[in-house]
Amino acid sequence: MRIQTTMLVLLAVLMAGPSYGTTWRVEKDGSGDFTVIQDAVDAASSGDVIAIGPGRYEEYTQVGIYDVYVLVDNKSLTFIGSGSGVTIVGPEDPEANGSQEAEGFAVLNHPEYTRIVDLAVEDMNAIHLDISAYHFEMENCKISGGHDGRGVLGHFSAGGFIRNCQFRNLPGRGIGLHGPTHDFVVEDCLFEEVAGAIRLQWSEVDVLIQNCNFYTSIGGPVIQSAGGSSGTVINCVIEKTGSPYSSAIAAASGGSLSVFDSTIISYGGFGFRLSDTGEIQVHGNIVISDNACLFKGYPNEWGTTSFSNNHFLREGAGFFVKPLANNWTEPEYVDMTNNYWGTQDLGEIAEYILDGNDSPNIHYFINFEPIADGPVSSESISLDGIKALYR
Repeated sequence: MRIQTTMLVLLAVLMAGPSYGTTWRVEKDGSGDFTVIQDAVDAASSGDVIAIGPGRYEEYTQVGIYDVYVLVDNKSLTFIGSGSGVTIVGPEDPEANGSQEAEGFAVLNHPEYTRIVDLAVEDMNAIHLDISAYHFEMENCKISGGHDGRGVLGHFSAGGFIRNCQFRNLPGRGIGLHGPTHDFVVEDCLFEEVAGAIRLQWSEVDVLIQNCNFYTSIGGPVIQSAGGSSGTVINCVIEKTGSPYSSAIAAASGGSLSVFDSTIISYGGFGFRLSDTGEIQVHGNIVISDNACLFKGYPNEWGTTSFSNNHFLREGAGFFVKPLANNWTEPEYVDMTNNYWGTQDLGEIAEYILDGNDSPNIHYFINFEPIADGPVSSESISLDGIKALYR
């Protein structure tokens, strides 16, 4: 009797388990269930999969001032393309929507999850993916084009990831994450000519950025944390050129950042721009600039600032540290000890650090002694060798 009761309980548990959703096929040639993605979305239920065949999908729904190519209202769906080079959502002509604001994917009202895999979204003049979901996953996708195009905009309180994706030629922004976003990862991605590749803003944003490459000559900071957000950058390459007074990495208004084992190259601008930040930890990096490796602004009232085990290289008339603003009264002491500066000459290092020792109007002081005895870890290669690794 006990065995029969146990079997009945197990059978009831199995029958009550989650059922697999329906897979809807979208094919341009008519061989699937639909030829238009939106028709599949309208027919689908939460938990379903929409498999999209090769081709360019240019159909959209007009919603007020927006032309929306894929509109999802509170359904948890998985979109799987046939590859980012063959399944394309969006017009071939970036001006196709005229004065209308064009969005690629718009997900509304916080479904449990949204998953997008193996497709491209192109030439949106507003937002390529405007996602309001608790959990978000995007993998093997390409986001590009549009005269004011922004890549991904969203907030994901249950986490998720953007993995192995390409962001190219986006004059608006690459990824903008707002609070509340927790336990989110951006990894193994490429950003080329993106104005503001990753922006973390407003409160309760916690993001890991790792193994990504950034190359751009347009726009503001490549990675920025503000408004109480926090980010960790690990093993990335960031090359920012051609934008005076811009920076590779920036934090302001209580934004926190930890940056490890990365290469930061900034020509015309700054490696780091820090003003009124949260916790700042910068360790084990290569930082190169012909303007300033660090541009220091308002004092840090929210946490400590520490740079160690880094290799700082200034080029031409560049500085190691320059001031951004001088209108506070309480002195701040910034820990930049145990770094390598390309020279053992303490007087030369001090000459290219502008702080309170140079002007009474500058109210921060850089503590840089003791310095590292030589290039740290793999940074012993030549400057030309460093650059060659990332060209």
